[in-house]
Parts: sequence; C-alpha cells; structure tokens
Amino acid sequence: MDISDVINIFIVILIFTMIILFITYLLSPTKKSNSINANNAKELIKQNHFDYIIDIRNNKDWNNGHYPGAIHIPFDVFYKQIIYYKKDSNFLIYSKNGEFARVVVLFMKKNGFKNVKYLNTNYTSL
Repeated sequence: MDISDVINIFIVILIFTMIILFITYLLSPTKKSNSINANNAKELIKQNHFDYIIDIRNNKDWNNGHYPGAIHIPFDVFYKQIIYYKKDSNFLIYSKNGEFARVVVLFMKKNGFKNVKYLNTNYTSL
C-alpha cells in the first residue's frame, strides 16, 4: 500500500463521514434552531454576540470577498481546525448558501460546541 492508496482511503472515509452527518442533519428535529437569518445575525453582530464568524467556503470564494473580520477555515479542513477553539464560544458559520454551514454546525453540536449558528443565506446579506 503506497501513499496514494492511503490518501484515497482517507478521502472515501471523509466523504462517507460528511454523508452520514448530512443524513443525521436531515433527521435532526432541532435543525431549525441552529439557523439564523441575515437580519437577526446583523443584530447579534452589532451586539458583539459572536466570538467567531467563520467562513467555510473554498479559497477562491474567500479571495473574491468575505465578511470583514471573518476567519477562513475551508470546509475540507474544518474538522481538523475547529478543535483549537473553545467549545463554549459563540460561533456564526457561513458558506456559499448555508447548506455546508448547516452540516458543519451539526458536526460542532455533536462534538460539544453549544453556541453555534449558521447563516441561512450568503454573507453578502450581512
């Protein structure tokens, strides 16, 4: 088994995990409570409610523009990076249209992060 086989196995496991998380999200009765619309997010941002605003879009989208002060943690490395943040912090996660952000929030909630919201639209509405 060479390094390319290991990488392929890792990619398959990662994709499988993302699919399981997405299915779990679809079956989750609390999925609505993690969502926030742009108007409510704006108000909470004005009140300095969020400790972190995290953009999970790819590098190209990030480089084309992002919310001022946002932290960039692309979706494909998010699971490795989020472990460095305190679980009791307040997070706002956004993606291109909210779908990937929703999956990330589910992952965070399942891993002990308590105060996590995802923007149900794109960041330009903020």
